[in-house]
Amino acid sequence: MIEADVQDFWTFDAVEDRFIEAMRFAWRDEPGSWPFAGDGPWHLMRAVAGDYDARGGDMDAPPPVRVPLSRAERARMDETVGWLALVPAPVRPGARLSGKGEGSASDAKLIVLVARKLGAVRGEERGQVRWSLLLRPMGLAKGAGALSKRYGRAISAIAVELERRGVAVDRARDCPSR
Repeated sequence: MIEADVQDFWTFDAVEDRFIEAMRFAWRDEPGSWPFAGDGPWHLMRAVAGDYDARGGDMDAPPPVRVPLSRAERARMDETVGWLALVPAPVRPGARLSGKGEGSASDAKLIVLVARKLGAVRGEERGQVRWSLLLRPMGLAKGAGALSKRYGRAISAIAVELERRGVAVDRARDCPSR
């Protein structure tokens, strides 16, 4: 019997879900182990009873315990992070076709920023991306619509490359994505 929601090919949503999953795994992981951003000096902050808590109360209760990643979750996260190398460099008229380049690093950064925004909502829901808020981190002054197009092209290119390489689609049942 074939399930209706199981697919045997990589789609835009499947690739995007894996990046969101990897971002959520990275947030659960030990501080500073995500290869694209370091943690701040949060270890220097001490909770004092009676301090205001963003969760809506005093900080009398300890914060939730971080559950360490399993080996399978770490492997999925590492595999997904490795997909950032599959982002092709943009082709510009008159440019040399060298494969990977400045554009691929910039598009990989965009994927990470978008995964952070989409994964910021707790549970299985997704956040939303306000593309205008990503202009500054990307070093741009305008072109929010262009960022959306770049992101779509980069995720689609990864899906096509995964299909070309014959990477099997595996949606984990415990995956916090769709």
